[in-house]
Amino acid sequence: MERLINISTDKAVKPVNVMDMTKALQEKIMLASNDDRWDTKFVCVRYGNVLGSRGSVIPLFREKLERNEPLPVTDLRMTRFLLTLPQAIGLVFYATVEGKGKELFVRKMPGCFIKDLAQVIAKGIAGREDYPIVQIGIRPGEKINETLVSEEETRCAIESHEYFIIYSHGAIDEPKLISNLEEYRLDNTQMLDKVSLAKLLGEEGWFDKDVSRLLI
Repeated sequence: MERLINISTDKAVKPVNVMDMTKALQEKIMLASNDDRWDTKFVCVRYGNVLGSRGSVIPLFREKLERNEPLPVTDLRMTRFLLTLPQAIGLVFYATVEGKGKELFVRKMPGCFIKDLAQVIAKGIAGREDYPIVQIGIRPGEKINETLVSEEETRCAIESHEYFIIYSHGAIDEPKLISNLEEYRLDNTQMLDKVSLAKLLGEEGWFDKDVSRLLI
């Protein structure tokens, strides 16, 4: 086996609970497994929320709408990074081709407010802009805003147009590093408005209607 790609999430950055810590530890273990004595190279990728995946809130919202139940949102300030399934697969392929071992690849991606996502889903499926949304409270350890690349990681990272590549310490020559990288988090990235969310979800097949009628 020439490459082993480990898939992680933004939960691994600045972990605050046990689940987050397990994701952070798997990254550390994988990257530390690279050894010049072995042919296999271990590479990590780090995601945000993949639209419509098992861990996505979109299928839950659709089920609630089908049962005419309010849409639950933990906190109206809650934000999350978003990427499509093809983008997630593309990140794995990119890391497979470009990875040399000891790297963690992060694709740049936009974010959104979860309440905006709920309102767009409600209009797209139920045809209502005023569909009820209930605030149910943040779970223990849950973050309002996620981070994809921490301040500490920027010190050993390089940036391209679409990606950040974070290296294990000593795995890249210092002159190649960029000294002025900022922490990559949801309050300094592109945030999708409702119109952009409606277009994205329409393109991904979550609406049966003409997406032009969903714009808010």
